[in-house]
Amino acid sequence: MGQSTILLPRFDIETTLLGGQAFRWEKIGENQITSFQGIVSGRILQVRWEDGGYVVDCDFTDTNAESAQFIRGYFDLDRDYGSARNALIADPMLRHFASSLFEDWDGPRILRQPWFETTISFIVSANNHIPRIRNILRVISRTFGKKISNEASGDYAFPTPEQLAGADLSTLRGECNTGYRDIFIRDTARRMADAFSYWNEATLLSTDELRTALLELPGIGPKVAECILLFGFHRFEAFPVDTWVRKAVSEAYFGGRTIPDGEIRHFAADHFGPNAGLAQQYLFEAARKRG
Repeated sequence: MGQSTILLPRFDIETTLLGGQAFRWEKIGENQITSFQGIVSGRILQVRWEDGGYVVDCDFTDTNAESAQFIRGYFDLDRDYGSARNALIADPMLRHFASSLFEDWDGPRILRQPWFETTISFIVSANNHIPRIRNILRVISRTFGKKISNEASGDYAFPTPEQLAGADLSTLRGECNTGYRDIFIRDTARRMADAFSYWNEATLLSTDELRTALLELPGIGPKVAECILLFGFHRFEAFPVDTWVRKAVSEAYFGGRTIPDGEIRHFAADHFGPNAGLAQQYLFEAARKRG
């Protein structure tokens, strides 16, 4: 049994884990300092406060080195967020719009999540809110995934493409409460299972090629595709546009004018370049805090 405890750098833990890029984390404990527990790739992770900083605990069947490597990858610890952040806040428009964020904390990070779980999660996210998305994914995991703990409540890994490809639509719609998304979930799982090697080796594809492939899958439109690119395939240049980001870009850069989503994505690619995904997280969180 491998066990690792890794100190995390300073960043906004709560926004990163609970703000809408991942859906299988929750707050735990009764103390004044918030701790979190999440299920990632069939592993249980805990993030807790210790001696002035957050640490990640894991208890895996892997070796210590494998556990540490997994955590470093998931929290994207080898990326230079300091340089990316400094490049973004050199932009006076972004700095002004998100000034309260930069004064108070170092902002969120982009988690490097499993590509299949992220794909299904954002299909579920369409016209949905975060608590309901979390519950749907919890029930999907319990219904189709593998149990990974002996606790009475039970923790379950997210199902593989093969496991979800065989899902009954009535079970998805009724027991898992997915609604009209049932056929999108089942059919996307089938297509990803049939072409597993293609998707598992997607690092070989350009972002444009991968975006085109995602848009051909059931239930995936432009916004969902950008979320999957950013959070599931680690394309830092992706730029999801939702209501908050649309308002943020309009106010910060276009004098409040209504701008089509496609034009916003082109603007972000030109203006933020390889840091567009992180800029999106800053704009999204700043817009939510400004209301």
